[in-house]
Amino acid sequence: MTQPTLALIGTGGTIAGAASAASVSTDYKPASLSLAAVVDTVPELRQRYNIGVTQPMQLASYDVRPEHWLDLHAAVMQAVN
Repeated sequence: MTQPTLALIGTGGTIAGAASAASVSTDYKPASLSLAAVVDTVPELRQRYNIGVTQPMQLASYDVRPEHWLDLHAAVMQAVN
């Protein structure tokens, strides 16, 4: 059986944030982990899906500017095609 293919595009942000411990929020830093590292925290994903990971930026959401939108657009278009 062929695995479904997923195209994941990482931009950083909250989901890629990290702190010294799950119970500590005072040293939380957004955009600390790559998308590949986030995906690797759930090993079953790579077992069930053929995953393509693209990381056009690694920013906190408050640092994303209009010029980054073009990079994101290009990554989405490449994944779709």
